[in-house]
Amino acid sequence: MTVEDRTVLTRPAPGPARTLRYGPDPDQVIDLWPGDGPVVALVHGGFWRPDIDRSHLRPMAHALRRAGWSVASIEYRRRPGGPDLAVADVRAALAAVGPSVVAGHSAGGHLAMCAASGPAPTLAMCAASGPAPTLAM
Repeated sequence: MTVEDRTVLTRPAPGPARTLRYGPDPDQVIDLWPGDGPVVALVHGGFWRPDIDRSHLRPMAHALRRAGWSVASIEYRRRPGGPDLAVADVRAALAAVGPSVVAGHSAGGHLAMCAASGPAPTLAMCAASGPAPTLAM
């Protein structure tokens, strides 16, 4: 991660209204910014590495909240050699959040698409950016 990449970690934004646990691991939490609109579930990026967490999406969460969305920012386990943990966590978090639009950034975009590829009855839409092939429509 470059110095420029790390600037996203220092952008000011208010914290969540509350944090919800969806599993026993300290990383199995969801930050919530409740609102009157539909829920957008955010899945953060960060190279699938433990040193980058959901806090870097706080500016986006705050902007979405100001635009009328309810926001759920998902944390997931980031363990070297354990990619299935992250996908399982995103699926479990989406089940806890309920019906939502899912947006993922970078590695989070990849995880959002993986979560959408399995049984996802609560998934309304998956918007992803990051290391995934672009499909022609």
